[in-house]
Amino acid sequence: MGESLNVTSCLEEIATTATCKGQTIQINAICLDCSKSMTIFGDLSTRVLNDLLRNLETPIHETKTFAMVMEFGSQSAVIVPLAHAQQMPRFLKRPCSNLTKLYQTLCDVFEHLFAVHNWLAAHGINTLVSIYVLSDGVDNCSEPDSEAKILKYSDLAKQLGWSLFTFGFGNKARDTAFRIGFTAELAKTYAPLDPDGKLEQLCSLTLRLLP
Repeated sequence: MGESLNVTSCLEEIATTATCKGQTIQINAICLDCSKSMTIFGDLSTRVLNDLLRNLETPIHETKTFAMVMEFGSQSAVIVPLAHAQQMPRFLKRPCSNLTKLYQTLCDVFEHLFAVHNWLAAHGINTLVSIYVLSDGVDNCSEPDSEAKILKYSDLAKQLGWSLFTFGFGNKARDTAFRIGFTAELAKTYAPLDPDGKLEQLCSLTLRLLP
């Protein structure tokens, strides 16, 4: 696993390039589910992650763009701290765990990004924040209050104009988005399960992106 979330190190990374009041920073936080229930999809989630990172390499409206990748199972950790999107490495398949802390991981990410956002706002720097969750929607070991907290945090994030994406694997992504308070219109399902609970056939390396 990687390191824990560190607001100070993130702000130091941003501060090296974001020094002007009125400047806008694009922050992309990606949460990758590495639990054992995701193994049925092989390396699909990693391929989706790498495709997403490639798409995020192009800044929006010439803003400074940063990205962070967080993996989670029974524990969560940053595998790449907040850094320039152009410097993000490509990823291979990660180790897995039987347990999943989806809600608690998202709570940690929200609290981290709220702190970063508040610091930047206090220094006159605007932020555009997007959070991407790549998961099958399973949670079986978060703290009891995490589910309620994530709904509160998601609502606050929407009020701030943040974009909340759900990439679902083997499930209805909109159902997962509803449970965590993410935007239903930004939910997409990859490789859904058929009625017998088996993974639908994938064609070579082409990703199946369904509404």
